[in-house]
Amino acid sequence: MRLAVINATGGGISGGYRNYLTNILPFLAADNRIDTLLCVSPVSLSIPEWTQQHQKIQFVECRPFNVFSRSLDRELGRLLNSFHPDVIFVPTARVMSFNNVPVVTMIQNMAPLVSWKWYGLLEKPRLAAQWLETFRAVRQADRVISISDFVRQFLLTSWGVNPEKIVSIYFGAPLAASNPVRPVQIPSEWTDFIFTAGSIEPYRCLEDIIKCVGYSKKSVGRHLKVVLAGSARKTMQSYERRLKTMAELAGVSADLCWTGQLSKEEMGWCYKNCSAFVMTSRVEAAPNTVLEAMACGAVCIAADNAPMPEFFAEAALYYNPGNGEMLAAAISDVLSWDSAKRGQVSAAAYERSRKFTWEITAEKTVNLFEQVSGTL
Repeated sequence: MRLAVINATGGGISGGYRNYLTNILPFLAADNRIDTLLCVSPVSLSIPEWTQQHQKIQFVECRPFNVFSRSLDRELGRLLNSFHPDVIFVPTARVMSFNNVPVVTMIQNMAPLVSWKWYGLLEKPRLAAQWLETFRAVRQADRVISISDFVRQFLLTSWGVNPEKIVSIYFGAPLAASNPVRPVQIPSEWTDFIFTAGSIEPYRCLEDIIKCVGYSKKSVGRHLKVVLAGSARKTMQSYERRLKTMAELAGVSADLCWTGQLSKEEMGWCYKNCSAFVMTSRVEAAPNTVLEAMACGAVCIAADNAPMPEFFAEAALYYNPGNGEMLAAAISDVLSWDSAKRGQVSAAAYERSRKFTWEITAEKTVNLFEQVSGTL
């Protein structure tokens, strides 16, 4: 089977998508059912520089994806003509059509589809364009990979997609960093801290953390220390400033450490050394940080909205979204555990992570490619 992977992006890439390509491409190339793999991406992604090389994989460049252009890029058309793919895989839910070759797409980002209520008017056009592109990609593709049941249920109930068109395939959990490094941004005197991570976006609802720390300080007398990893894109920097103003008004600015983007080694250190990992996000297709935290054996606390329970199952404590007092109570509970209890819960999180493997992800993905391409 000849597989073309089209990384149709505007020239950027998220950490979750980078993690996906880093892990899935070597497994796809190693599968005997795939004869050769064409990996097409904008030059700005520099995929060959951070992806494992394989004799089956051909890396080629294309122009960045343009949401306002409906025609196939001429150079990409020439590449596909010479490659003769049996199936085209577009992991970014972008419209793709070429010579009746079957197309498989995947939804990695649910924010444009369900997070509108958290954004102002200036963001609405961007969300609308992404919503429309994803909708058209799903309608036109031969199969759609849903990376959580949350995504699948949305496609079924909100968009009325034929259930036979949807294939559920979870991402694998990453391996823990072999050489964890303490981030220099974390004050040296912080020996116990709560950790949360992810891009700074309104739908991630970091307000829960600030409410929790404020309530704990004023009503319980416990001074929680929280490390927040992640950065804000340019248009979200005003939102980040509002969060920090909220923290100032609550009198907890000194209890929060905003690290910005961390390396894999720094993230690994935080997961392994935090008193608890907290996930406040309301919208995730598949929360990569959840898998990372469990793989490191972190004690986890999460908002009980979908898809968090789908991934954590019994390996986490839950709180009601928006309820800072309930989150504070969950953290207080975790901090009261002895080492035996912490070890038990940490082991349960690690065991849960082992149910998500890249071997299974790749096997199911290639099975799907065989099915749609007729090469079974």
